[in-house]
Amino acid sequence: MLHLMQPSEVALSGASLPGAIRLVRAANVAALDPEAAMFTAMLTGWEQQQRSRLLTKKTITDRLSLVRRFVEFAGTYPWDWTPEDVEAYFSARLSRGELVWSTVRGQQGDLELFCAFITDSRYGWAAACSEEFGRFPVQVCHDWNTAAHVVEYEGRPGRRALTFEELQTFFDAADDRVEETRRPAAAGRPRRHAPAQPAANLPNWTLARTAAPSRRPHARSATPPHP
Repeated sequence: MLHLMQPSEVALSGASLPGAIRLVRAANVAALDPEAAMFTAMLTGWEQQQRSRLLTKKTITDRLSLVRRFVEFAGTYPWDWTPEDVEAYFSARLSRGELVWSTVRGQQGDLELFCAFITDSRYGWAAACSEEFGRFPVQVCHDWNTAAHVVEYEGRPGRRALTFEELQTFFDAADDRVEETRRPAAAGRPRRHAPAQPAANLPNWTLARTAAPSRRPHARSATPPHP
């Protein structure tokens, strides 16, 4: 059962942590729009907490932008989010072709981190929301509504780098074709030539040939041997 710490408890436990509500919001100031002010303070607190962990500015900016987009899509603030909101948001973006699987998994992880931050009793956000709105944020990202990292490559298939075994097979086949074209053609049989497909057109060409020298044709010397 979730225990919501009272303001006095927060003051004694974790209130000085970077991102804690006491360091972001003044207790004696009443906002004209309390919900919008609370959400803005949450983002400010999360930004401070991430800076204390020495995360890069781009990482922090991207995560804050994601939370803002999610609020705009759901039409509610974090203390009213549900797991169904997570499913609807990512399903909509995937159906429009705006995200690939690896991006979905990363953004779901970022959203889970934000929820973990605002539900951590040490920072006081859940207790403040309960006191001010009668509702409090919960974790909405779970194993059953987020993507798991189950494959090594999550991008588009056409951009996948070749494995070592695939590279080995390709070079072996290329060597076989070269050896075949170097053998004398049988009588009445035209000589076959290897295709002119350059290896540079292969996707993500990153590994070099490391086969034994005996598998590769030897280059002929341009200088004739001395008698």
